[in-house]
Amino acid sequence: MKGKDWQTFMFDPAGRCVERFLRLAERRFPDPAVSGAAYNYAFEKISNDDWRLLDGFTGRAQPGTYLMAVFSRLLEDYSRARFGRPRPPVWLKRMGELWRRVYQMLCLERMLPESIVDALTARREREPVEVRRVIATVRARVSNCGQSPREITGVDPPDNPEADTDPASEISQQELRELLLVLRCAFAPGSTSSSDANTEAAIASASPRISRIGKLCAAFR
Repeated sequence: MKGKDWQTFMFDPAGRCVERFLRLAERRFPDPAVSGAAYNYAFEKISNDDWRLLDGFTGRAQPGTYLMAVFSRLLEDYSRARFGRPRPPVWLKRMGELWRRVYQMLCLERMLPESIVDALTARREREPVEVRRVIATVRARVSNCGQSPREITGVDPPDNPEADTDPASEISQQELRELLLVLRCAFAPGSTSSSDANTEAAIASASPRISRIGKLCAAFR
């Protein structure tokens, strides 16, 4: 497909591409101001230079599917360009994709917790209670979450954002014990034994910066 073909396809009322892309941006960024800016960014990038970004289309997928995939990738590019991509703690990355998404939305994009829950449960792939527990744990473990956002405009994302082999970021044994305590409190409320209580007290006394963990545990009991 040539540039004019993509333009015709994009604005064909029958395909409702514009409407679908607006909804996609709104689901990714619940804040209307951010979603509008993200949509404009992605549309400008995808239509630049006679829609050259779509030259990789081979016809093996449907044009609408291909267009949606490229547009989704551009929304993520916008997120990294605007909010940056500080490396999440190593322990958090090891917890999986859901935890990384919550970190991105909560700590970098400063989304409201309930907006995060709505966004991550829209397709009913997970339960709201699961997302809320992850949000509570991230808040307890990441002390500066959402406090120092780095919003950047007009900056392209790095070529290799996945490079994260910083030895200084390796998780310590103390951090691992703290994380296990938080997870036990969050996902098994009421199951702590006397030995668990002793462990909790010992960790709290040895690490004042995690005094909030005790409050988190109490909230789930």
